[in-house]
Amino acid sequence: ASKTLVDSAVGTFAVSTQPPDAFANENENRINLFLYQAVENPALRNQWLPSRNSSGDRLVNAPLAVDVTYLVTAYGKHDYYAEIMLGYAMHVFHESPVLPRSRIRSALSPAAPGANWPAQFAETRLAEQLEQIKITPQSIGAEEMSRLWAAFQTPYRPTTMYKATVILIEAEFPARHALPVLTIGEDDSGVVAQASLIPPYPALTEWSAPNSQTSI
Repeated sequence: ASKTLVDSAVGTFAVSTQPPDAFANENENRINLFLYQAVENPALRNQWLPSRNSSGDRLVNAPLAVDVTYLVTAYGKHDYYAEIMLGYAMHVFHESPVLPRSRIRSALSPAAPGANWPAQFAETRLAEQLEQIKITPQSIGAEEMSRLWAAFQTPYRPTTMYKATVILIEAEFPARHALPVLTIGEDDSGVVAQASLIPPYPALTEWSAPNSQTSI
């Protein structure tokens, strides 16, 4: 389903991010993206350094890495319109497996065409995060799909599922840093280096216990 087919056969359509039950009686052309699930990314969850020390003081602002899964649902006012729009949406995701940083900046700009979110969205720094956002299709069986739409309590519409990974959410709280190094070595003489495997510090080389004891 190319854009030409969508324009010629379907015409204009709306794009929304509402729960599916909001369109139980929808008879207009629409593609809806519903945030179905948000979970921590298992690969990045333990990658960062501990955010607090043993006293509970904040050391770093370790980001929260989140994977989000969306249900993409198509609604049409005539026969086959929903199928055409769903195919078009899937083709768009197929052609954009990675969200370019420039596209994120332009989409979050308050001056972007059709932008209806708060102006603060442009300050999220989503485009500058370390990991770029990747979009991958997810397999969903008939049984799970049936349970989902039963929970929505609304008639089933053509639906597919995509996962976006990874979203980094980072706090900006003051952190306690380690104390600076004031001196290195005795009288600030610098690092001790020697051409020997024997350390220059006192070391325990032998011990003997009284009465042939094996431990003390």
